[in-house]
Amino acid sequence: MKLGGNLLNLALKVIPKQTVLYSQFTGRTTNSIGLDVISFAAAVNVTGSFQPVPREKIENMGLDYNKSYCNFYTSTPLADLMRDTAGDRFVFGGRTYQVMSNIDWTNVDAWLCSLAVAIS
Repeated sequence: MKLGGNLLNLALKVIPKQTVLYSQFTGRTTNSIGLDVISFAAAVNVTGSFQPVPREKIENMGLDYNKSYCNFYTSTPLADLMRDTAGDRFVFGGRTYQVMSNIDWTNVDAWLCSLAVAIS
């Protein structure tokens, strides 16, 4: 049961939303030389709000200054990095981002915020 009114969807009616090309992590296989190879489902469009993480927040979170981070707010469930998973990925602005962690409000208000790092 969702308790809120999905504040994200209300906000996206007022502020511009962005579309990312989202790929869900589907598993790992071992290749012929013994290395793990991660695989992803076919990419689909997902809308939300893409927001770069400011430098002062990168410092407060103890993240690497040499990397680019973003928060992506969406009503689509994205999987973050967990034991034995690679987490999901998305492409925005020509860069590929790896979802690192989620602030999950899906049970309360039907949305989440994914912290992601640019990997290419």
